[in-house]
Amino acid sequence: MCPLKHPHGHEPQVARCFVKLFLNQSLIIVDVLGSITPPQWYVTHPSQRMPFSTREISETVVFQITGKFLGSLEGEAFKETIEELKESGKKQVVIDLSKADFMDSSGIGTLIGAFTSMKKVDGDVKLAGMKERIKNLFLLTRLLGPVFEEYDTVDEAIASMQ
Repeated sequence: MCPLKHPHGHEPQVARCFVKLFLNQSLIIVDVLGSITPPQWYVTHPSQRMPFSTREISETVVFQITGKFLGSLEGEAFKETIEELKESGKKQVVIDLSKADFMDSSGIGTLIGAFTSMKKVDGDVKLAGMKERIKNLFLLTRLLGPVFEEYDTVDEAIASMQ
């Protein structure tokens, strides 16, 4: 059975579904055939949950990263959110890592991309609440200090931008 769903509940007519196991979760790769314009199909993912959420405090947008943050999986959605913020004039970002358990190199690359993107519009990205394991990754790659500023709390990071 193909795990595709149409927004109105119809089953797909012309689609091949490939399931690939990655990190003990099935990711669905879809190849829709015979269509010039893409149909309105979307892929269901077992978790249906993004590992980050956003909220606004004053003029600063806070990204709360939860659990595992893998740039290869979540990077595109993260980049799109950063672009939407820039388009709406939001330039100050704090990334709250207090609930992040793991981050791979592509996750770090995603954060570097956000930093670079915001700097191009005179914005800023600060990190807050890093656990020791993740902080060691940033220290090992020499990103803390020269690139990212790190604060113990989100409030401290926001205050540094005022």
